Amino acid sequence: MKQTKDFADVTIEGLIYSLSGFGEILRNIVLTLHEMGVYVRLIPHGGVHQGIPKKHVRIFNELKARYGGPRKDSIFLYFGTPLGCAKYHETYCISWTMFETQDTPYDFVRHLSPMDEVWLPSNFCHESFTRAGLAREKTRVMPLGVDTAVFTPKPVGLGPASKIFKFGTVVGWSERKGVSAMLQSYLREFDRGKDKALFIIRGGYYPKDKIMAEIDLAKREASKWMPREKQCDIYLCYHIVPVDRMPDLYRMFDCLVYGSLGEGQCLPAMEAMSSGVPCIITRATAPLDFCTDENSYLIDVEKIDRNPKCEWITAYYKYPFPNEQSRGATFAYPSQEHLQKLMRHAYEHRDEVRKKGEKARADVCQKWDIRLICERVKRRLLEIQEMRKIYPVYQESLQAGRMIRENHPGETMTKISMDGKGRTIVG
Repeated sequence: MKQTKDFADVTIEGLIYSLSGFGEILRNIVLTLHEMGVYVRLIPHGGVHQGIPKKHVRIFNELKARYGGPRKDSIFLYFGTPLGCAKYHETYCISWTMFETQDTPYDFVRHLSPMDEVWLPSNFCHESFTRAGLAREKTRVMPLGVDTAVFTPKPVGLGPASKIFKFGTVVGWSERKGVSAMLQSYLREFDRGKDKALFIIRGGYYPKDKIMAEIDLAKREASKWMPREKQCDIYLCYHIVPVDRMPDLYRMFDCLVYGSLGEGQCLPAMEAMSSGVPCIITRATAPLDFCTDENSYLIDVEKIDRNPKCEWITAYYKYPFPNEQSRGATFAYPSQEHLQKLMRHAYEHRDEVRKKGEKARADVCQKWDIRLICERVKRRLLEIQEMRKIYPVYQESLQAGRMIRENHPGETMTKISMDGKGRTIVG
């Protein structure tokens, strides 16, 4: 057995079995790092395997079996909410986290301060957390990405173009996501017809009866501008969509609508853009790192204000610390009037929408592909190991790789092509 400075070793903990954006991103990170030869020990959270490919679950189980507790010669990376991380004695601990509000709760800073490093996925999060008091010297922007070899545009030239312009959204149904404003904009702007449609793919675990009640409320409110009998239909997919079917859903859309009040990352926007679908999205928070006027339609911000209806978020601001109540959970409210105009503009300028989609795809491939992100992660892990003069044993990784291939013959090596280049995925 030998030691090498080129072999990275990391323990990763997080909600890998969650069907949220957190879970989707973490699964991609773990699988890609594993593919790149990083020795990953996994502490998975969440017990729902529904919708996750079985071959990936098997790999996660193998990586889970490697974990035997915190190690001084390894790096510990917690991927999740700020209050979930822990600092282990003599182990280099990193928290990779995010939050969606303009002001970071004080308790987050208090909880993150003992960590050796804090990775934040966007410039917005970095400014918010450091403004709240988190030491800049231990923070760094570590972006998140998307698998551009999976989320690809629909093939060109397969039959005539559809006459129906399809707006779509993939959203965890909450006040923060601005769903009500999106519904109102669509219902007020377009009358019933066969050449436009709005598809809502539900994420998260919001009760179906509440969703239907809120859609009905939106229709009643919109009836002040558009009679109910003339309102367009809304198509709701409530059931859990398997992970491997999501690319097909994005390809079905012409334009993604995302009038969110705040995002720490916004994976649906990045997945849509990778699929060649441009976004109508709020000109604020994390998406501004990758959404521009050239590849997206940016909604003007009407105001920055608190929103007490975001109950699970505002709960973080009820801790008895100075000035916490006066600061509150603040959000960037998109202009509903401008959102409405942008939806109309997109509907009437389909060639422009297509060109923005092509630009969005090119931009994501150039800067936000998951392999580029994980190369950056691997470089940082190696830098930390060099700084600590700790070099894990390489032989252990070779044995683990053989074990996974022997246990799952015929399933572990899948050849695909990305931009004309061959690529191998373990899994």
